[in-house]
Amino acid sequence: HHAAVWAPNMHDWIEAALGILGAGGVLVTINTRFKGSEAAYVLGKSRARLLFTAAELMSSVKPLVGSGLAANQVVVCEGHAPGYVDLAHFSAATSPTPFAPRHMEPDAPASILYTSGTTGRQKGATLSHSNVLSNVHATRECLHIDPSDRLLLFLPLFHCFGQNFIMNAGLASAATLVLHRRFEADRVLGSTEADGVTMFFAVPTIYM
Repeated sequence: HHAAVWAPNMHDWIEAALGILGAGGVLVTINTRFKGSEAAYVLGKSRARLLFTAAELMSSVKPLVGSGLAANQVVVCEGHAPGYVDLAHFSAATSPTPFAPRHMEPDAPASILYTSGTTGRQKGATLSHSNVLSNVHATRECLHIDPSDRLLLFLPLFHCFGQNFIMNAGLASAATLVLHRRFEADRVLGSTEADGVTMFFAVPTIYM
């Protein structure tokens, strides 16, 4: 089954993504800058039948309900939207027994990330479990990430840089993720010092 996450950087984004993968599903990530029609296209092409989102995006999500997506297939991770399920509902219903992730074949699809669609319709790039693990292994080896590291993460989680290079590599290294919703210079620089950040990741525009 394919399940999508359409939400800004937040802890519940990571929880939903790991839950999808652990259950043997395929993670579909949607750019938070997409409009409703763009998100609808991604949901349709990816065949996602479950959507994790945030209350702040519900004005864009609600028009999609009824066209391949039912109200009970929308889970609100942050905030509350009447008539829709909150992620807290699942947390309250879970068993204290540790969750055992499903075994997946190395070549089985793990996630689908979509291009921005600047030259046409968005294109989905499918990453296998071995793709993701290879990325994680290479990143850990090249950067020498260890459990004492604190990785600054303000790049979008729907993008490969934020999702694979920082989030997945950080979690696999038992490092700490210092999560920010977006890049805000003063807030990020203050956090770098206050939170003891040891690894800072950005794109050229931000460095300039």
